[in-house]
Amino acid sequence: MQCLDLDGVLLNDPLLAQAGSNLFEVIRSNSSLPADMRELIILRVVVLTNATYAWLQHEPVARMAGLTTEQLLVVRLAPPFFPEQGFNFTSILGSDLVAAMIFTDWITKNVYVPDNVFDGLRPFLNDSQLVEAVSTAASYNLGCRQMVALNVDAQMDVPVPIPV
Repeated sequence: MQCLDLDGVLLNDPLLAQAGSNLFEVIRSNSSLPADMRELIILRVVVLTNATYAWLQHEPVARMAGLTTEQLLVVRLAPPFFPEQGFNFTSILGSDLVAAMIFTDWITKNVYVPDNVFDGLRPFLNDSQLVEAVSTAASYNLGCRQMVALNVDAQMDVPVPIPV
């Protein structure tokens, strides 16, 4: 497929046009999630869907939200469902961001999120924020899949960069 501009895709998507505003701006601007967790969720969806364009847009935002290069390396390089493979990144991410990353792996790869995964997030988020975490991951799964499928900014075949 030819390269398409993201704004053109979003502005011409009748579903998003009906929403009356940019879905992603609403998710980012109105979220009560901790900023580092919100950006980790977004970037993990980006990695799992190979949406390079979105990584290039969100890595600077994630850094402004407080994520370090070491944390971004974990988000970028850890395999999906990393705890099941024996990896423990709590010393780098902290328990809250590990729980968010496990949640994001589940919702992105399987859609269904088991209760024990939600229970891992509960110590860090209230019920409303849990819904926001789902909305953030779900909306970015939509957006990233659109970006990759429509080859936004000719990034479809370009791997997500490794942070430096």
